[in-house]
Amino acid sequence: MSDKTKALTVWDATYSLLRKLGLTTVFGNPGSTEQPFLKNFPPDFEYVLGLQEATAVAMADGFAQATGKPALLNLHTSGGTGNGMGNIMTAFLNKTPLIITAGLTAVFTAAPAVFDIDTSYVLILGSLLAVGFFRAAHYVASTAIAFAEVRPEEVSRASTLSTVIQQISLSFGISFAGLTLYASAGRSSHFTAAQFILPFVSLGLVTALAVPVYTRLAAQAGAHMRNAGKVSP
Repeated sequence: MSDKTKALTVWDATYSLLRKLGLTTVFGNPGSTEQPFLKNFPPDFEYVLGLQEATAVAMADGFAQATGKPALLNLHTSGGTGNGMGNIMTAFLNKTPLIITAGLTAVFTAAPAVFDIDTSYVLILGSLLAVGFFRAAHYVASTAIAFAEVRPEEVSRASTLSTVIQQISLSFGISFAGLTLYASAGRSSHFTAAQFILPFVSLGLVTALAVPVYTRLAAQAGAHMRNAGKVSP
């Protein structure tokens, strides 16, 4: 097949468009989801690596303000987007032109405990996609509400504190999951699907502890961020 008749791939079309738009500098903190995008990275592009998503957002923010042009930022899934949300909020308040992309991921908290070898692949994939969407939407919304009452001049310090708390929370979550898996599997060197039921259910129950906190929020919590300070009665 000649080059003229060769089918255009998503990879080709994406980089061709970015090249036409002058978006040849990419900021990010990649993970496994971003590997297809970064594979055979074009030599005329530059990738600026941040050691954490918040750092990548801050660099893209500064780059866009210095050049006066939009900056392209690629984050690792909804979790990475959440890690950088504090600095994304700062960029939003600064009216910095950022183009942010993130790979799709979906991680159940408790539901995978009901999956087994006979579960339909369609049901599993559909559930993962649905829960991944709502999880990402919840992550963004809850972070936005957390910053709703922070004064603009204090957003930078608040975003730093938010990032630290998020990383500590992730550390506790991973440790808790590891402990429950150890309790379920014991000293066995071979894991089975049944041994993951306790970790998933336990994480689901811990996550449910946040429900009372959200039920105390007012119906219009954070609405002034959308309506430029005008909250309908």
